[in-house]
Amino acid sequence: MLRMTPAKKNDAEAERLAAVEAAGGVWGVHNVIDHTVVRSAGASGANDGELARAATSMLEWTVDVPTNAVTVEVNQRKVTLTGVVTWDFQREAAARAVRYMRGITGVDNKIAIDETTSVSIVKDAVKAAIGRNMPMYARAVAVGVHDHTLTLSGTVGSSTQRRRVERLAWAAAGVTTIVNNIVIAA
Repeated sequence: MLRMTPAKKNDAEAERLAAVEAAGGVWGVHNVIDHTVVRSAGASGANDGELARAATSMLEWTVDVPTNAVTVEVNQRKVTLTGVVTWDFQREAAARAVRYMRGITGVDNKIAIDETTSVSIVKDAVKAAIGRNMPMYARAVAVGVHDHTLTLSGTVGSSTQRRRVERLAWAAAGVTTIVNNIVIAA
């Protein structure tokens, strides 16, 4: 376990996320507890309303986010995204579009994925994607499917690899929930 302490300087949200990602990539790290505090990144006088309008505008310009699918709320410089999209990459694109805005202190991504009944999840396709992208873990990771929920289990070497397997699984059509039971080997 690695603990990150509050920053002493004005650190941006993007820098905080990069530090958490880097810490999680260390071999044998099971969990990163992030106590980093992001202070205002210097949006000269922008208030919550102005930040919300700017975030909404950024989402309108992001081609990966369906038009009018995501709503923005800003409270004390923290952006909350809500709405429903079809794919996980759309949900992630919305968060990425606003994550690097000057003046925000965080992004809470509460966007849901629409459960489309005509889309089926193919367990073999997820296993094949893991095999192509992470061949050393193709046999170490098991994939279970129930309705639109994927369950991942097995063992990998770091929390970064655990998240990478999860991202590969999110790419499957129709996935609305992933239960990640993958264990990190020490």
